[in-house]
Amino acid sequence: MKQIFDKLKNDKLSVEELRQLRQSVANMSDSEISSLLDANTFPSDEEKYPMSDETFLKIKKGINLAAVQSGRKLRIYKVLMIAVAAIIPILLASCIWLLIEVSDMRQYGDAMEKELAVITNEGESAVATLPDATEVTLMSQSTLKYTLKDFKDNSREILFDGDGVFNVKADRESPFRIICKNLEIVVTGTKFSLSARNDSETASLYLESGKVEIECGADKRSIGINPGEFARINTANGEVEISEVSQNSANAMMRGDKIFENTTLSEVLQELERSYGKKFEFRSSDILNDKFTGYLPSDNLEEVIETIENCYHVKSVIEKDRIIFM
Repeated sequence: MKQIFDKLKNDKLSVEELRQLRQSVANMSDSEISSLLDANTFPSDEEKYPMSDETFLKIKKGINLAAVQSGRKLRIYKVLMIAVAAIIPILLASCIWLLIEVSDMRQYGDAMEKELAVITNEGESAVATLPDATEVTLMSQSTLKYTLKDFKDNSREILFDGDGVFNVKADRESPFRIICKNLEIVVTGTKFSLSARNDSETASLYLESGKVEIECGADKRSIGINPGEFARINTANGEVEISEVSQNSANAMMRGDKIFENTTLSEVLQELERSYGKKFEFRSSDILNDKFTGYLPSDNLEEVIETIENCYHVKSVIEKDRIIFM
């Protein structure tokens, strides 16, 4: 360092040596710079360039200030470099996290929109537990559809086609809606049986407990059903006939059985065909106008056949998808 200062005093510093001197001074503390200046006085310069103490102190102060500012800039630069090195991994991690979140949100949205379905075949039954803890027992040849989006924002809604027993979770703030062909059932928490098929112009509902509102007809008028009442609905014109049933019939309906009251045998067979997906035939057409009152299971074909045989004193023959009584 003394050689550099000697060259400085004699104006013989090269560009590279001047750069080294600046860098050395920038790395020194204030006390180190002061000691260096004290150790390298300039007697020859005083002879060449007379200088007062006041002027010398000003020059010294300027050098000290320049060194401090240079050191601060270097330290700030180092701090920024460290900060950038630390931030880059954080930014990368944040980008990865954001991509994962976006992907999850897309998958979540797809899942919310995806239609879920419970379907039973002929002679089958199934119990479906919905997102709100409502339980639905589906009887033969029945379909229940919904999406997860239908069970949010104070809304509960399903599509239904067939026969079923509903035990709806109570929630007054979120009505439960069952949408069928030309018919909507609105409840807040209740237990009932429902028969509503898209290929039939009639539907029926028996209410065991709670309260049900039936919306039907072109004007969607609402009709209330009370516990113990049986409603037969004409989905074509919106007419609703309400009656009371015996306890035995009520028990049968809550099991999911089909209830018939003074119904022609021809209509009974049509209803059974919808439930079981099979053709029911009588060799004697005269008997088709006879009236039938009673209940038949929706998921037990053998019991249905046995009941018809006993009631009408006939025998049955099963041929593939046909059941023939003669």
